[in-house]
Amino acid sequence: MTETHAVPAVTMTMMPGTWRPTEAQELVLDAALADPVRAEAAFEQWVTLTGFDEVDAGSYRLLPLVSARFEQLGITGPWSAHLRGILRRSWYENQLMLRGTLPAVDLLQAAGIDVIVLKGGAVSVLAYPSVGARPMDDLDVFVPEAQAADALELLLDAGWQLGTEGVPTAMRRGEVPASFRRLRHSTGLTGPDGFDIDLHWHATYAWCWPGADRDLWADARPLELGGRSLLALSAPDELIVACVHGCLANLIAPIRWVSDSVLVMRSVAMSWDTLVRRARDLLVEPHLARALGYLRTRFDAPVPEWVLAALGQRRPGYFERQWLVSRMDLRETRTLAAHYGAYLRGARAETGFRRYVGGVPNHLVYQLGCDSTSELSGELARRTAARLRRQGARKSSSSLSA
Repeated sequence: MTETHAVPAVTMTMMPGTWRPTEAQELVLDAALADPVRAEAAFEQWVTLTGFDEVDAGSYRLLPLVSARFEQLGITGPWSAHLRGILRRSWYENQLMLRGTLPAVDLLQAAGIDVIVLKGGAVSVLAYPSVGARPMDDLDVFVPEAQAADALELLLDAGWQLGTEGVPTAMRRGEVPASFRRLRHSTGLTGPDGFDIDLHWHATYAWCWPGADRDLWADARPLELGGRSLLALSAPDELIVACVHGCLANLIAPIRWVSDSVLVMRSVAMSWDTLVRRARDLLVEPHLARALGYLRTRFDAPVPEWVLAALGQRRPGYFERQWLVSRMDLRETRTLAAHYGAYLRGARAETGFRRYVGGVPNHLVYQLGCDSTSELSGELARRTAARLRRQGARKSSSSLSA
């Protein structure tokens, strides 16, 4: 009889991170993306470094892809059982998530609302070796901005529930106020079975002005997911969303933007002219220049030099730079300049007084979690008092330690 041994559990730990992976995380990405010899050596080095015991969540989410790739390449080692188990679990959890969320898509389509599946739900089919190789916590469902309120009302009537924080009262009635749509690109909902969707009316946080997504819809391509005929973004738009979303600092290091981006580039012939034009239209050249430059240098991504040069031509203004920096680091609070930079992006389609000042009160209403402008003064006073208390506590702590 063959003796069997239980495979030790791998513990996933929470580690915040920014768009740029650490050296240890780059080893996991090498295992997932590099040539076979480099991939195996990188993974062996990573196992030696971490003990394959406590793994940060950002790296853990890459391990199903490593497992699928090593299985394709015939690479094995003492860690193979760990990897196979992680891949099987990811596949199983993805199937449960899709079974719990795709009924929401059915509901929207039955009402005549078009749906684009964003991020993991799309790239897992179009770019990854299998659906299980790309773990997904939720399903990102993108609807036309003009139908956002209809979509929300349908979902609420079907038993889907909004979160408890940062959601205006109007949205609980099925409304999506215009000022809110210029600040936020989506809202999360939880279904009757406990699974989550992210309902988008803009593809990402970086462009929230009216009509910003028109060309993304025009260039959408077919997607088959869970037996449904849906839509996905074109490859250039998918790459843009992966890079822009990956630039967000997160409590879980958002490093899988690297694998999403590289695999999208490998999946089809990329139209770089389209990507540059779209990045300029959406004012995300700084995101793309940084992200694609890193991918070209570190992972030999096939990004032409002229593309990086074109993306670097425009110099963002002061408020845009402040906004961009605020999205890419882990600071708890943002400067007024960063908030105003966010406002200016949402108000891009406005003109005159409304463009630069007129919409600020309504922007602050939703930025601060209020329901009306009448609540602003009280909320600002509360936050100012809280900030002063924190500053006083830090000064007292410094005095005691001295």
